[in-house]
Amino acid sequence: MNKVEPQESNAIKMIKEACEKNRRMMTDEAFRKEVEKRLYAGPSPELLAKLRVLWAANKEQ
Repeated sequence: MNKVEPQESNAIKMIKEACEKNRRMMTDEAFRKEVEKRLYAGPSPELLAKLRVLWAANKEQ
């Protein structure tokens, strides 16, 4: 199991906060664009997998 880099942890935290603040206002496309904007530097495959889980959880609520 790989350790999560601090930068990745921060990105996940920021995206979770964005989800909480904007869940009812953001469309799926807007959410994807926000994720892309915050992770433009090239996230790891592990982080992308975590983001897919977060996105799915955000959609369900």
